[in-house]
Amino acid sequence: MNIHHLRCAVMVARHGSQTRAAEVLYMSQPNLSKALKDLEQACGFRIFSRTGAGMIPTRKGEEFLLRARAVLEQMDAMDAIYQGHNRTTAYLSVAIPRASYISNAVTEFVNSLEPSCAMELNIRETNTAGVVHEVLAREVDIGIVRYSVAQQNKVLGDLAEQGLNYILYWKFKPLVLMSKKHPLARKKSITKAELLPYIEISHGDTAQPIHMDESQAEIAEQRQIRVYERGSQFDLLSQSPATYMWVSPVPKGILDRQALVQIACDEVETEYQDALIYLRGYTMSKWEQSFCDFVRKEVQP
Repeated sequence: MNIHHLRCAVMVARHGSQTRAAEVLYMSQPNLSKALKDLEQACGFRIFSRTGAGMIPTRKGEEFLLRARAVLEQMDAMDAIYQGHNRTTAYLSVAIPRASYISNAVTEFVNSLEPSCAMELNIRETNTAGVVHEVLAREVDIGIVRYSVAQQNKVLGDLAEQGLNYILYWKFKPLVLMSKKHPLARKKSITKAELLPYIEISHGDTAQPIHMDESQAEIAEQRQIRVYERGSQFDLLSQSPATYMWVSPVPKGILDRQALVQIACDEVETEYQDALIYLRGYTMSKWEQSFCDFVRKEVQP
């Protein structure tokens, strides 16, 4: 039994539906079902009755949920009080999308510290669902999530419902990243059709931001490389001129070091937004505020 299990049960009780609770928690329904099963096994009794009308708490379940809500409220209150703001060690625990501008901010944050300063950094790169989970499970203190602007109201509503605060950072349209040696590297603008003969690199656990028509998508699906960390993507992009990747804008310093270029595609209409999230009641430390300042500087024009 852990805090995440309690939060899953409370959310299912609130919505009366595993499907809706899984959406709000950014989880798959099988993972949510497993969390509930593990929780009920740990408790030794059924928390919910599965009925045609949805998930209904049992009598013991109602009593358990009452205590679970109290535990979550107490944990949030403790987070707000005991956050280690008087630490002499520079401490930062954050979950982020695989974005070069954020990794640049991490580097600038480290470089801003005195060489003799003790530090403890925990930087986790993952997708939006992973970021939300890490923050809710208190594996990290703050996170940065990414979502389409078209989904903003739903996403921010779901975050608020889970007890998360958010700070909006910036909006962007994806660009095409490729080697300076790529056959299309000298173009000022690229069409999706021009990219079809080439190999797309994508993060395997992240939904693709760029959609082609049905005939194009079938061809593109046959020329895919899926990676799960940025080191591999940069090796492939810089050393394999036939590859490309859709990305958030990359800082010039990284482009120069990796011998890459980024080019806009006028056909792209989907706009994305990145937002900082943290538990309601949480007050960021001076180290976290400093990191956020560096992130903000990266996106300022």
